[in-house]
Amino acid sequence: MRKLALLIASCMLLGLASTMAAQSLAAVPTGTLSRGASEYKLWDLTEAEANPLSGAVQLYSRSLVVPAGLGFNVFYVNMYTTGDTGFPNGGQAQFECLIDNKPCIPNAMDITTGNDYVALLANAGPNLLTDNSITYSWCGPLTGGAHTFTLNMAAPVATASIEAFRVDIDAAKLPSAVACTKAP
Repeated sequence: MRKLALLIASCMLLGLASTMAAQSLAAVPTGTLSRGASEYKLWDLTEAEANPLSGAVQLYSRSLVVPAGLGFNVFYVNMYTTGDTGFPNGGQAQFECLIDNKPCIPNAMDITTGNDYVALLANAGPNLLTDNSITYSWCGPLTGGAHTFTLNMAAPVATASIEAFRVDIDAAKLPSAVACTKAP
């Protein structure tokens, strides 16, 4: 009798697990946000550095698979770090987000360099700007499938560096009218 009760309980649990698995493959409700990655680096007193001669340096890269059919239509890449910019005039740290080697924000062009960087920390000089908090979020359209997210940093005028870096990558299902669109 005891073995029969255990067998029935096991079958019920298997049935519940199968039901949950089937439900997890259905479209998610509008407003759902799912975190695909939350990672940190450079917390060991090291720094990532860019300068005019080095060009852009890769800070982070992560490949993720977004299950097709769930309805996720927007991604968010959130960056949090501390940074320094050098001088002379116009020293700045510029950050770029790419999804599958394309800009996360289409047509986000820096007018001084013609690339798709977002200038987040600028220094008019004459002194070094040290240990400034830098945070930025990118969003863009998302489809199911495999995607690679990359963050780069450049310093077109003078040396810039970051330390204690964290990045979060999220997927969301939003109504198309507000799915990472330009505000009116």
